[in-house]
Amino acid sequence: MAKRSDKKNRRFSATWTWVGAALIVAALSGIATALTLGQLKTGLPDLRVLEDYRPITTSRFYADDGTLIAELASERRILVSLEDIAPEVIQAFIAVEDKRFFDHKGIDFKAVVRATIKNILSAKIVEGGSTITQQVAKNLFLSQNRTLKRKVKEALLALEIERRYSKREILRVYLNHIYFGYGAYGVEEAGRTYFGKSARELTLAEAAALAALPRSPKRYSYFNNPKVARERRNFVLDRMVNVGFITRQQAETAKKERFTLKAPIRVANTAPYFIEEIRRYIEQRYGDEALTYEGLRIYTTLNLAMQQAANAAIEQGLRTLEDEKVVAPARSHAPLQAALLAIDPASGEIKAMVGGRDYRKSEFNRATQAERQPGSAFKPIVYLTAMEAGYTPSSQFEDSPVTYQIQGFGEWSPKNWDNAYLGPITLKTALSRSVNVVSVKLLDAVGSEKVVGMGRRLGIESPLKANLSLALGTSEVNLLELTSAYSILANRGRRAQPYMIRRIVDQEGKVLETNQPLMVSVVDPKTAFLVTSMLESAVLEGTASRARELGRPAAAKTGTTSDAADAWFMGFTPQLAAGVWVGYDDRSPLGAHVFASNAAGPMWVQFMKKALADIAAADFILPEESPPKPDGVNGAGQNSLPTAATP
Repeated sequence: MAKRSDKKNRRFSATWTWVGAALIVAALSGIATALTLGQLKTGLPDLRVLEDYRPITTSRFYADDGTLIAELASERRILVSLEDIAPEVIQAFIAVEDKRFFDHKGIDFKAVVRATIKNILSAKIVEGGSTITQQVAKNLFLSQNRTLKRKVKEALLALEIERRYSKREILRVYLNHIYFGYGAYGVEEAGRTYFGKSARELTLAEAAALAALPRSPKRYSYFNNPKVARERRNFVLDRMVNVGFITRQQAETAKKERFTLKAPIRVANTAPYFIEEIRRYIEQRYGDEALTYEGLRIYTTLNLAMQQAANAAIEQGLRTLEDEKVVAPARSHAPLQAALLAIDPASGEIKAMVGGRDYRKSEFNRATQAERQPGSAFKPIVYLTAMEAGYTPSSQFEDSPVTYQIQGFGEWSPKNWDNAYLGPITLKTALSRSVNVVSVKLLDAVGSEKVVGMGRRLGIESPLKANLSLALGTSEVNLLELTSAYSILANRGRRAQPYMIRRIVDQEGKVLETNQPLMVSVVDPKTAFLVTSMLESAVLEGTASRARELGRPAAAKTGTTSDAADAWFMGFTPQLAAGVWVGYDDRSPLGAHVFASNAAGPMWVQFMKKALADIAAADFILPEESPPKPDGVNGAGQNSLPTAATP
């Protein structure tokens, strides 16, 4: 009698539970209806977003050998079609998230009732009744707040989405949008993050493991809780059996599968200044949202090994200068800065770029944005102009004091850095020893306008003042311009337009841009060789002797400004041109004992040694024939420049 009474009570309790649940659902429906008639009906978002679904996607940057070097995105995602997703992946998500997905019209009322009962019996939220369509509505258009108002909007949006769009369209959005933890959004990025595979390559066990994650990516992650994650994966497999997607045998086999996890990779951006230059270019040309929503693949000219060598050279060089107290502190207590840039002379490809000592503290790129006086590093342009005008390395000039009358300024007497004079010397000696007075006399002989024109032909776009002090590098330039100019000598008088991007491809595979080496002959090859040989002498017996440490043929020139605010070391081999600048942003003097040779020189040598380690040494070869001398190539002599000379 007691047993019969207990059964009756249980049936009575269950009945009232179902009745209660039904009343709650009815009440919610009534409230929803009332609210819909009011403000909610007119407050729904525009669903046309789904017609041109453009979620945040990851743009990726690749080095010259195809190595991934940087990613830009607040959400790491690769957009794919359903055809690019393994069927097991789709089935796993449907089984665990919305098994009646293909039967309902946006809301699964059976699931709502079932979830309501479980939540009432548990006295807390243990199960949700949201369909995949409702999740799309919530994730794309609504907040994550658990309020009745939001739930009603979610339901209304789901009904409207189902009315307008096919199940396949809804699935595509859902599988590309959901979050899987570790910064991975969408099944394609999740497959690569956890298993190193694309979504089409995933096994049944891996598909179930991914489908287990969205409910709680942190809790069900194999990296965090392997045992809990395994249990959740097995639950997904069981659901797939119950729905009829797989057999029990397939599920049991999958449960035993031991797959290899791929630890989430965080690509370390080893070239932040380089990447930032490209980012600004892309935003300017393709718009602010291109990198965020187009999932671009940018194939760059950067050589990863050379970039790492550049980073190490600048970091160690600056630390040495400060630790050994070679440099004086800045007036503003600003940190000592340096920049390095390397170019392949034969192609114009920029292979390495460092724009400062710490990008996180200063995004200002001192390789491309800072204009500073190059000092004696500008002199080769003067001598190149002279060689083109008919002078030779053996031409002699008198190294002796001289005074010029400068209109509007008065008298100006250039000085050698050591206040010593050598008397009659050859131009080869004058350049290798960086003799100021002879350089000024030479510029005066060939004409400052012609030197400015040569600078333009070599690709220097910064303003160059056509005056006598130009010979001493008083007109400011940036490191990219000057390194590019030196690379022309390495390339036998041919200018390869510097570039950083080989190809840009969007997420649909469309090539947006392709760049090839753009070569222009700007100087007679023999003329370029003459200056190169003079710069070789600067290495062998002059101010750039630091470069002898390379142990291979090299041409180089130093540059230290008169106030010691800038130190440059510029040079090249037949295969690579590189420049290093050292200084303070506030232009504080580096110190009385600082020269380019002991400040910038060690960094240049360290970089070039590593950058050229796997490249065979080569000699500079005298060209056999000379092409016609160019006339005004690259805008030479086109700029109207002032003639008043100032020191």
